This record gives sequence, structure tokens and C-alpha cells, in this order.
Amino acid sequence: MISLSGTGQTSTVLLGASPTSLAFGNVLDQSSSQLTTSATNNGNANVTISGVTLTGTGFSSSGVVNGTVLTPGQSATLTVTFAPTWGGPASGSVNIASDATDSPATVTLSGTGTHSVVLTWDASPTGGVTYNVFRGSSSGGESTTPINTAPITH
Repeated sequence: MISLSGTGQTSTVLLGASPTSLAFGNVLDQSSSQLTTSATNNGNANVTISGVTLTGTGFSSSGVVNGTVLTPGQSATLTVTFAPTWGGPASGSVNIASDATDSPATVTLSGTGTHSVVLTWDASPTGGVTYNVFRGSSSGGESTTPINTAPITH
């Protein structure tokens, strides 16, 4: 008779994201910027990704789909795109749901949509004329404070 003994190892199903924060900085509206994060199986058993959800306006993702299986130590790259359609700050998150015990893995998102405007005009032929530029959201709704730091001489 042969006697056998041993100790079993418990399955550990863990999913991590790195980096856990993506800061896009300033991005011109009507354009886009992309950053990546990695979803990594940090356990000793397979992890199955069941969904990727985003919050926050202007953010989208690609590269990791439902049903993706990661073996221990394996990573998948998630690409997040920030495409603002307005000027101002934006924030959100991407959650990677799985059968891991620490699900979901969360990545925080931030960025600022910016505007760029080029103004041109035909100046009066009279010398010594200066101009100020005012911002407004509608005709006649301009601010009373010019956005230029000094009058523009033309």
C-alpha cells in the first residue's frame, strides 16, 4: 500500500488594473486623445471578464470585450478615448467586471475639453484704432470684460 499526503492550494481569482487613473489633460473639442490601461490577472486561476462599463461624457473604450479569459499573469490592454464636444472639465470611470473576488477593477478618468478660436477681420483704414474681444454665447450676450489682456492695435 502506498500512502499519499499533501495540501491543496486554494484558487485565487484576482483582477487588477494598472494604471488605476488616466488623466487626459487638455483636449481640443471635436478632437480626441487615447490612453491605455492594462487589466491583469493577479491570481492563480483564470479570470473571465463579463463587462466593461464607462461613466462620464466624452469617454469610450475598446480592446477588452465580454468573455475575455485571462490566465494567471496574463494582461489585456484597454484603450480609453476622450473626445470632448464641449469646453470644460470632465470626469468618469471605467469598470471592468469579472468573476474575480475583487471585481470590478476600476480606473478613474479625467480630462478637460478646450476651445480654440481664430479671429480675423478687415481693419478700418484709420490709424490709431484699437480693438477688444468679448466672449458671449449669443449675439448681444457678450461679457463686459474683454478676453484680451490689452487692446489690439491694427
